[in-house]
Amino acid sequence: MRSSHMKSSDPRRIAHPRRGSMIVLSALLLVVVIAFVAFAVDLSFISMTKSQLQNAADSASLATVLALANTPLDDNQREEKARQWAVTYAESNHGHGEVLENADITLGHWDSKTRTFAELAPGGNPNAAQVVVRRSMSGGNEVPLFFAPVMGLSNVDVTATAVATIGEDDPRDIILVIDCSKSMGDHDRMTYTKSAAFALTDELLSSDRLGLAVYSYVKDKKTTTGFLERGLNFDHSLVLGRIPQLEPELYTSKTNIAGGMRVALEEFGTNPHPSGNEATKIMVLMTDGHANAAEAPEKSPNKSIEYYANEASAAGVIIHSVTLGSGADKKTVGEAAEITGGTYHHVDDDDSQTLIEVFKKIGRGNGQARIVQ
Repeated sequence: MRSSHMKSSDPRRIAHPRRGSMIVLSALLLVVVIAFVAFAVDLSFISMTKSQLQNAADSASLATVLALANTPLDDNQREEKARQWAVTYAESNHGHGEVLENADITLGHWDSKTRTFAELAPGGNPNAAQVVVRRSMSGGNEVPLFFAPVMGLSNVDVTATAVATIGEDDPRDIILVIDCSKSMGDHDRMTYTKSAAFALTDELLSSDRLGLAVYSYVKDKKTTTGFLERGLNFDHSLVLGRIPQLEPELYTSKTNIAGGMRVALEEFGTNPHPSGNEATKIMVLMTDGHANAAEAPEKSPNKSIEYYANEASAAGVIIHSVTLGSGADKKTVGEAAEITGGTYHHVDDDDSQTLIEVFKKIGRGNGQARIVQ
């Protein structure tokens, strides 16, 4: 009995097995710790690479829309130049070989209302760009891992995507006020004006409403005034369908500029934007001549323009004025824009591209290039 008790209580017989167990357990825990550290290091490196690629994607998409905005519409290489800017900026913001290919640059239209990007066919005048930058095995610049190869994973593909657009994001009400006097037939002015109107419309967003007014119109067979061809509507096709039908001397040979201003102001007043006062109200006033007819309550053509410019200012309407040709009244029409805080532009005859760029700039507004996705 004594011998049995002594054997079971002998500490030397139980110390060694416990010490061995701790060594095995410590080794196992060390493997787990190393695995977690390795996982954390590789994951952090992937995350850092993803962030770098995102910066490259953001820069490339912004560069693309800026190139689109600053390249004339009639430049056959406009879209190709935009793509070249994208590649240049992507590579300058990420130094691991080619991270952006032509196929990963998609030009399209950004709809701020639905917050969706839609690809456009070539020549569709895009206002946005989607860019995907990548480090991949196919490109020969995949992301190497430090510890994962122990588990059979030596590298991974990483991508980043960005969508950028340019233009106003707040809702706007825009009414084109077009001169349809007889002189608009000279030097193909009406043809150029139609093209410019289409260019402006291409820059609008779905949250913008568009209307169309013309002057002069014969009222009661004796009085010339303006005429609202199309009221403000989210459906821009209503105006686009009417623009091709505009002709010099559409209703009369007179030039009652203030008449066009009046009907536009009435439309702004009676048809407010559904979003309320936050919408910007813009009148695009275009003429190739001098006013030779007055609009009540004034009896002087030029005083009429000044009167309705002040009315526009009081109503919060911004007038952007455009004169075309050597016979245009630069002073009076320019002052109308100044009264409302708008801009004034003069374009010489036979300079259709400048006219298109002016209208396009007005349509785009003061919106800056920005990342939207």
